[in-house]
Amino acid sequence: MDVEQSAVAVQSRACRDFAARSNRTKEVERPCRTYSAPALEEHLTCRQVAKQWTSSVDTVRRISRDEPGVLKIKRPETLHKRGYVSLRIPVSVVERVHRRLSR
Repeated sequence: MDVEQSAVAVQSRACRDFAARSNRTKEVERPCRTYSAPALEEHLTCRQVAKQWTSSVDTVRRISRDEPGVLKIKRPETLHKRGYVSLRIPVSVVERVHRRLSR
């Protein structure tokens, strides 16, 4: 085998190994996607939910403040600025609360 043929053989083997690793990686990633689905779910602001429910933002904030699954983004208080908490509510939580309140 001359140098050119051995280089082609090494390159094609490397491509096959890469393809095999890629296929294994995809198979391993599939279960992880199912576990991370809540993180990838659409999250709504209190204003968006209030608009859908024709309610006030304060009411939505009060209802969803202690609800499990609601994402709380906190900005701590500093010397010159007050602390603030932004709420992001997943669609599944909005549906769950709406079902509970509709009974």
